Amino acid sequence: MDSSSLKYIALGIGAATTATALSLHLYNKSLFAVTIVPRPLDKDCFALPPREDFIKLLGAPTNVGYAVTGGAGFIGAYIVEQLLARGEKHVYVLDLKPSNNIPKGTQFVECDITDYGSVKKALDNRSIQVVYHVAAIIRFMDEFPEQLPVSMKVNVKGTENVIEACRELSIPILVQTSTSHVCVGKDLNPIFYGNENLPYTTKPFNNYAKTKALAEQATLAANGTALSNGGVLSTGSIRPTSTIYGRGDRWGLDTYFSTGKLTIHHPGVVDDFCYVENLALAHLLLERALREKPKESGGKAYFISHDDPLSRENFFAILEKLLPNRFSRETMPYPLMYVLSRLATFTSRYTSTSLGDLDMFTACSDRMQWSQHCFSSQRARKVLGYEPFYSVEQGVAVSWNRFQEGKK
Repeated sequence: MDSSSLKYIALGIGAATTATALSLHLYNKSLFAVTIVPRPLDKDCFALPPREDFIKLLGAPTNVGYAVTGGAGFIGAYIVEQLLARGEKHVYVLDLKPSNNIPKGTQFVECDITDYGSVKKALDNRSIQVVYHVAAIIRFMDEFPEQLPVSMKVNVKGTENVIEACRELSIPILVQTSTSHVCVGKDLNPIFYGNENLPYTTKPFNNYAKTKALAEQATLAANGTALSNGGVLSTGSIRPTSTIYGRGDRWGLDTYFSTGKLTIHHPGVVDDFCYVENLALAHLLLERALREKPKESGGKAYFISHDDPLSRENFFAILEKLLPNRFSRETMPYPLMYVLSRLATFTSRYTSTSLGDLDMFTACSDRMQWSQHCFSSQRARKVLGYEPFYSVEQGVAVSWNRFQEGKK
């Protein structure tokens, strides 16, 4: 073993020891000791409204062409599904490769958003009038400068390429998917019912938040700029709030439903839980507003939430109420979480060693877990006419139904 390896091992041991001591100190100080207010639950809270009422909210078909970058991903696939449910006949899914997640009735177009030529080719000669730019790389575990280029390339350069292609090809409407984390800083100051007057954070949690803030700013700055045919580009950004859940979310409900295990940590931290179909609906409402009232709606960002923040303990209680006896609880002590997250940070930054799923749980991921922030969707309600159709509980119920259907 060479001296360089020994040095890294020594650094790792020192970091782990320091982390252990600090985490135990924080734990003993009861940093996370909070009072959890129980959420009233009964069987009626899972009763679902008629599906046709939701379809009506999607509006009438426009009969123009649509492109959805990242349309094979979690949020993108729901946007595509709703466009089809609205009656649109010309929906193109732009992604790196085809997926089983792509709904029938769409056309897949291979596209690398980091390559302008690829973006232009994917959007050209298809009568596309609206682009939903959802594609992104979500490396919420990365925070160091040497890890930044990959997120810059996809999230910032990719967005700039989409904007430029819209201008050159005279595509008049661009809806971008952003994130509420553009306003959340690693200073950990709580945010309760924050609105769009909040500034962009100068201390982003991670490279994802940093690059999405730059992408959002580029999108909003492009509003009102000229198209090659003499028209005007109308743009807007949707900011999903924190925990987006629904069938297909991989690390959330899908995992809980599949394993029957609920791993609880920081149970009293209050957060937004946003059901994905409500979120996708907000995208369609922004598209409509950009078409019908671009001066009022364009060049703005919109937080999308249920305006119903709750603790993680509350959310797990909803799952247990819906499906009694299906789940078992696992509690991860914070000292252990702290040490593991710092170990993951060390190995991901200084070695080529993979710790499996633990690679995603680095120090900045840990800080996000105990950050309390929730946001108001009042601007979206006022300007876009947004109302969350499904409650938090109903969203869980629909997700379970979809999960069951997917197993057939």
